[in-house]
Amino acid sequence: MISKSLLMFCTALALGACTATVDLRGNLPEPEALAKIKVGETTEEQAQLILGTPSSVTNFGEQDWHYIYQKVSTVSFFTPREMDYITITLAFDATGKVKSITKLGKKDRKTIDLVSRETPTAGKEYSVMEQLIGNVGKFTKEDKGK
Repeated sequence: MISKSLLMFCTALALGACTATVDLRGNLPEPEALAKIKVGETTEEQAQLILGTPSSVTNFGEQDWHYIYQKVSTVSFFTPREMDYITITLAFDATGKVKSITKLGKKDRKTIDLVSRETPTAGKEYSVMEQLIGNVGKFTKEDKGK
């Protein structure tokens, strides 16, 4: 009787561990709030009151605010899987009013190829044996007291 109950408990525990955990990351404005933003009329202060603080702000060139949202599903120890990704960008003109609103989704992403080259450095790379043998004779009795 106890072994059957223990087996059922362990099975339920194992199945519970396989349940997906969904994480919502970032700040996605509600569609109703986003509809209140008018191009050419809404200022930065008004946009922040309506939408809240952006996830990221462009530090160079014209001022852009980015509201980034990501939905990720993780099942036990497997690699997390991205389910949804949305970026809403508000661009402001020189007067501080909204110039444009851009919404990009997961399908709009582009893959960037990373460069695998390495920058050469000055100097010589020593093997383990060269490092061990190279230290022989470098120590004197005066060095031991210091």
